[in-house]
Amino acid sequence: MARILPDSPPRVGSSEVIKVFNALKKLPDEYTVWHNMHFDKKEAPDFLLLRQDGRALLVVVSSATSRDAKFAGQLTLMESKPVPLGQPEDERLTSFVSSLELPKAQEISTLIVFPNISSEQLQKSAAESFQAHWVGRDVIQQESGWDAYLASTPLDDISLEKLRQRFTPEVVVPEGMTVRPMTERRREAGLKDYLLDYDQELAVKSDLDLPDEGQGVSSDIRLKINNGVAGSGKT
Repeated sequence: MARILPDSPPRVGSSEVIKVFNALKKLPDEYTVWHNMHFDKKEAPDFLLLRQDGRALLVVVSSATSRDAKFAGQLTLMESKPVPLGQPEDERLTSFVSSLELPKAQEISTLIVFPNISSEQLQKSAAESFQAHWVGRDVIQQESGWDAYLASTPLDDISLEKLRQRFTPEVVVPEGMTVRPMTERRREAGLKDYLLDYDQELAVKSDLDLPDEGQGVSSDIRLKINNGVAGSGKT
């Protein structure tokens, strides 16, 4: 079973996001999965998958319905084109990856999951082709097949740290709170702060009492870090 951080579904997540959460939790144990806990939901993907070999996948969950797929690309009564199926999700993924400013050799794959639409119906829709992979509800009904959407090459340590700092800003440990020396490689990459390691992050997040509206999550984690949960702050 995959390690998922945190290991409980988001309280304010849509039913589609929770379906995908439950599917990802069943992945093999060589996977670590993060789901989006911070509040800029429109600016970041819903999930980050990292395989043990360092290959990464960013996932956005679409709430589009089979009716949306059926009428994708058709003219409305006002004779104006509707937003193409998958376009908002693809733009969200593209913007997030671009913001990381990773070297071209460092590849992160992107995936849009449509839990309300079958893969067959997606293929038949008049949707445009975007950069992200697309899958329908079929993939979340099985425990395998996700490997096919991972990046072909692993991320190096610096690129992975940039990705985690951007996706999970709530577990960033400020430089002044750790005794770890700054390496030249991190300095050249523009990295000053550190991150909780996976076990520390799991310990902090599994002990959270999340409010119903998701407010205060980052401040709650940072309070725990300030109280010494972070330890050495190593990644």
